[in-house]
Amino acid sequence: MKDSVNRELENWKENYNNLDIDLDEIDHAIESGFSKAKGRPSRWKPFFMSALTAAAILLFSFVALVNFSSTFSEQVSKVSGLGELADLVSRDKGLQSAYEEGYAENIGVSERQGNFELTIDDVVKDQFGMVIFYTLKSEDPVSGLKLDEVELTTQQGEELPIGSSGMSFPGNSERKEYSSTIEYFFTEPIKSEKFVLNANISEHNQEFSIEFETKNNAKPVTYDINKTVSIEGQKIIVNSVTINPIRTSVEIQHVEGNNMKILNIDDFKLVDGKGEVWNGITNGTTKSGPNDEGLVTYYLQSNYFEKPQELYLEFSKAQAVPKGEGYMKFDVNNEKILFDPYNKFYDFEYDGHGSISLSMDKIDEYYSSPFTKFYDEDGNELDNNSSSHMSDDQNKIDTFKYVVGKVDGIIKAELSSYPHWIEEDVRIRIK
Repeated sequence: MKDSVNRELENWKENYNNLDIDLDEIDHAIESGFSKAKGRPSRWKPFFMSALTAAAILLFSFVALVNFSSTFSEQVSKVSGLGELADLVSRDKGLQSAYEEGYAENIGVSERQGNFELTIDDVVKDQFGMVIFYTLKSEDPVSGLKLDEVELTTQQGEELPIGSSGMSFPGNSERKEYSSTIEYFFTEPIKSEKFVLNANISEHNQEFSIEFETKNNAKPVTYDINKTVSIEGQKIIVNSVTINPIRTSVEIQHVEGNNMKILNIDDFKLVDGKGEVWNGITNGTTKSGPNDEGLVTYYLQSNYFEKPQELYLEFSKAQAVPKGEGYMKFDVNNEKILFDPYNKFYDFEYDGHGSISLSMDKIDEYYSSPFTKFYDEDGNELDNNSSSHMSDDQNKIDTFKYVVGKVDGIIKAELSSYPHWIEEDVRIRIK
């Protein structure tokens, strides 16, 4: 990542000279970055020190600047490569700490195919997850430059127990280079240190297969909570909190005696004794479950490298509907909503070719897709091939569209989220 960051800093230098920033304060921020880098050498692994010292000091200063100056962060976000890094630093305190603590591993392995070059810059890995930082380059400007058909295996070709994965792309504008991340999360601990990343650029018939190795494999820190709490009379059992370098997992289960069905808890967060907050994941997998045992897991930013004397789990807001009413029902022939728990949706439409859509008044704190599963009148699950969301800010309307295939008569949609909340402050001491 060192070379990539240096190139972007050089390209950005001229614009930076025009920024209206107090340079004395910026110098102080940079010095803080250097102090943090130099003050923690004993925690760095020897193999990592030799490969990444210069890049790490540069990155520490960069991290300090991004968090110190909103103007700096705004300008950096406009730069290819640095923009993605600035966004990541500003939204994920766990990954920021992984870099600050020297836990991120510099890989620097590239492969060239035709006019394209793919580089794995850095990797942050723990037993249950991996974040791959990569850069894709083209000799000529390409519209919509991106990777697809991405696959991660061991170097022996063995499949990994991947529970979820995700990656982000730049827009469709022409570009010669971009940097981004690929995230993998595993359902069981990973012991392998040798991996292969396979990826394509399908539009240009190029295939990549890059081998790389990682050493870091930090063990999780788990707090057994086993405490029942309530929000507006609805009980929730918090089983455990598990903190890994990449993210924190909060495992809960709902109590059968509740008269409301809790669909989502919107604002889980970790808070230390000084009031510092680690919020939920903002761009990636935020929740999994319920599984066969009824367990639900929420994912938060990690504070793995922090050592607070006090740590609390807090939340105050949950999406909920009356028990037995966790669904909506539609008449596709007459384009009518037959059942909606709180009548929040309207303008249901079916195009006759397999797509349905419906709208609701825009609510800023509601950004989830309301459905994940659809069923016909006989209870058979329909193929939900894709979904999309469109926001009309001028008229303050959100519209959701789903492709469910050609259907007839009545269909039922199972709610995975819904714009109705119960609210009460809940605080649990973890340590």
